[in-house]
Amino acid sequence: MKRNIPWIFGKSTMHFYKGLQFPFAAHVADGHKRVHVPKYYGIQFHESGTLNLRIGSGRMKSYRGAVAFITHPGTEFSYEFSAEEKHNYYAVCFTGSRVAQYLRSGLLSLAPRVHRIADAERFRKTVMEFCLFRRREEYDFCTLKLEELLLMLHQPGKPRETAPPSPHQTEKLRQLAEAVCRDPGRGWNFDAEAGKLNVTPRHFRTLFARVNRMTPGHFLLSKRLDRAAAELLNSRDTVKAIADRNGFADEFYFSRLFKKYYRLSPRFYREEFRS
Repeated sequence: MKRNIPWIFGKSTMHFYKGLQFPFAAHVADGHKRVHVPKYYGIQFHESGTLNLRIGSGRMKSYRGAVAFITHPGTEFSYEFSAEEKHNYYAVCFTGSRVAQYLRSGLLSLAPRVHRIADAERFRKTVMEFCLFRRREEYDFCTLKLEELLLMLHQPGKPRETAPPSPHQTEKLRQLAEAVCRDPGRGWNFDAEAGKLNVTPRHFRTLFARVNRMTPGHFLLSKRLDRAAAELLNSRDTVKAIADRNGFADEFYFSRLFKKYYRLSPRFYREEFRS
């Protein structure tokens, strides 16, 4: 007798995680300001810049860096951040009978608390994966990502403290940052740079971020994109040539990163601002 077995990876065919719906998940634009009493439960994640936030009857407070907080029906929250400062802010909303299980188990807490996120990159990646699965209507995978986010809120939020860089290290790291700015397209090897300071690559990343306010990888990427943006406006070279010159071997990868950073593709950026 033939049995009807649902496709494991099909849309809306799995039912391992009943009792949840996901009405909203998206990036929120810079310069946003809102006072809101939500209909749903939500994880609000602010990755960079300054966030001014009030939850319930508390007072407005300012937070810098990667933080997350829970919103829920019946409790007002308000937030704002400046359009003049770059932000990454995401909202993930959920509702349904399964929420009661999260509350009973302690996985979800409605206390008006702001969580410091130590591993912001991992948290953002998980939020973006959640958004992708929601667009694909793969709601079981949304549930997995939601529970992963809730678990991360229970992890210690304060990054491990390390000794501050010595004056010698600070000077060398500033010189390195200046060299990257002069020639971002070069094939930089930060593990080798760590060896020059006699520290591990992991400790080198921490020291570099303390001195230059970004990890070396993010710093290099931002300088490459900044140089590429300037060349798009001041030269007639092809996008591929500009990408190659600035350390991007793949034109399509470069275009995707550029659009994420500047909110316009390289070609549209050139057309929009060249005049």
